[in-house]
Amino acid sequence: MLARTGFFGNVTIDRSSTDTPDGNTNNQRPDLVPGVPLTAPGGQSVAAWINPAAFVAPASGTWGSAPRNLLHAPSAWPMDASISKRLLVTEHVQLQFGTDVFNIFNHPQYAPPNADVSAKGFGQIASTINIGPVGTGTARQVQFALRLGF
Repeated sequence: MLARTGFFGNVTIDRSSTDTPDGNTNNQRPDLVPGVPLTAPGGQSVAAWINPAAFVAPASGTWGSAPRNLLHAPSAWPMDASISKRLLVTEHVQLQFGTDVFNIFNHPQYAPPNADVSAKGFGQIASTINIGPVGTGTARQVQFALRLGF
């Protein structure tokens, strides 16, 4: 079993170079709105992980007040299981049959939400951790093995 808390990440905002103190438009942070919770009003869900009302664009020529690693993405806990049976065919020959099940409960392992305040879909989770066919975050997979030992 693998269990981990969600990854930390930064909430960012797109700003023009004339609005930032140093002209750098990359990885700028928004201002936090005092008294507004970071979680969505109905609780965290795939459709709304972050509350958009908690952020505003900083005043021109200033840095945003949102700290580094403010975002806490969903946790992941895929559980795998394995079972095998060894049978003696003769005194020197054995047959072993095994089954492995990955993500046995088929629980989705969500990716971090969109953390760019300026982007459409801010605060929404659009995919799972791994969208490929193998690895952490995939749907349930079952694997069978047969081994002959002599």
